[in-house]
Amino acid sequence: MIPKSVQVGPFRFRIETDDVAKITLTDAHGETDIERLVIRLHPDRNPMIIRETLLHEVLHACASVAGLDHELGAELEEKVVRRLATILLDVIIRNGKLVDYLCGTIATEEVTPKAKSTRSRGKATRKPSAT
Repeated sequence: MIPKSVQVGPFRFRIETDDVAKITLTDAHGETDIERLVIRLHPDRNPMIIRETLLHEVLHACASVAGLDHELGAELEEKVVRRLATILLDVIIRNGKLVDYLCGTIATEEVTPKAKSTRSRGKATRKPSAT
C-alpha cells in the first residue's frame, strides 16, 4: 500500500494518487510539488513503476530540502535522480538485511515513541511497550 505521506527532513510531503489531472507533465509517472509539499503519482501504472516513481520523487524532495536543486539546476538534478532512483530501489529490494540494519536502531529507539527505557544491572536498555 502506498503511504499517505513521507517525512523529508523537517517537511512532511503528502502523497497523492487520486488526481492524475494535477500531474502537469502528461508523459510523467509522477511529480513533486515542492511549494505545496505534495508528491503526485500516476495510479494507472505497473506497481513496480509506481515504487520506482515514488523513490524518484522522494529523491527530488531530498535534493530540494538539501538545497541541491539550486546548485545542480533542474536538468542535472533530473539526470542524477533518474539514475539513482532505479539502482537504489534495486539495492533496497535485494538487500532486506541491509534495510533492516539501517532502519533497526532508528525505528526502535528514536522514531518509535512506544519504546520505553528500563534499567537492568546499571545498563539502560530499550523495551517496546505493550500497545
